Amino acid sequence: APCTGVVPNNMGEPTEVELTLHGKVGNLPASRVEVQVIADDTSDGEMPELVVIGEVYETGLFCPAYKLVSKVSTKVGSNGMAIVDEVTNLRGVEAEMELLYHCNFGPPFLDEGAKLVTAARLVAPRDARAVEGLDGYDTYLGPTPGYVEQAYWYDLLAEEDGSTLAMLRNGSGDRGLVLRFNKNQLPTFTQWKNTAAEGDGYVTGLEPATDYPNAKPFERTRGRVVTMEPGESYRMELAMEICDSAAGVEAVAEEIGVLQRQEERLVHEEPITEFSAVDQDEALMEHFVRIAGIETEVQAHLLEGVLEEREIPY
Repeated sequence: APCTGVVPNNMGEPTEVELTLHGKVGNLPASRVEVQVIADDTSDGEMPELVVIGEVYETGLFCPAYKLVSKVSTKVGSNGMAIVDEVTNLRGVEAEMELLYHCNFGPPFLDEGAKLVTAARLVAPRDARAVEGLDGYDTYLGPTPGYVEQAYWYDLLAEEDGSTLAMLRNGSGDRGLVLRFNKNQLPTFTQWKNTAAEGDGYVTGLEPATDYPNAKPFERTRGRVVTMEPGESYRMELAMEICDSAAGVEAVAEEIGVLQRQEERLVHEEPITEFSAVDQDEALMEHFVRIAGIETEVQAHLLEGVLEEREIPY
């Protein structure tokens, strides 16, 4: 979520910076792009693999410096694709990193009666607006003029190796879109519902991520922001596949059902402080104190005055 952060400037002094909603890397051009067609042995009917690799640098003097290598691949004639991303900290000091896959889907997977099928330890509404739709949090309306978005936080269940999945299937149950990923790499999952009129964006977002899309200072207080040492890389893998039959949808639903039998799902009726920034001022205050090295009650009191005078974005 957009917010204000505090980082050391070139003189080591705490300086406020704007942290934008979607960051910068998604809007930067690749410095290098490579296209591969891998067809080592097609004699046994194995289809060629198509691969696109891009390198993106987000760098600046006295700023964080990241290298993103993104690989997208699919086999000719297959019903799926794979994404492998690796982010490297290029600086000589540790750096924080957040990454979220905002996978947006509409028709034919999204329609009236569509359902998000997951195996979850718990589900919680993001805010009061999400509470309003809690009874049908995992199902979808048809296009609804004036609809205001709702979002839900998930703690998904996974196999012993961390692998998990989620499926959006349509109302008739004969089309589905499956995401597969690993909770050791992408531990959080968010469902974003925006079933507005088609002209206003009839869409849902399924969002595996390194942390929940709250303000970064809040996520830091909950210990979910990834920290990378100098030269360290963080790898994430996400696979998407399409089910184009009722049998395919049912098979994935059964796979998810086996995971759900590990534990009964808990659905919270209200936002919970572990996942939602119920008290954003408190989280931002903790962030200021940690980064700026403020130790005295007088200095902390001054910062409290600053918080009272400015609007804290959620």
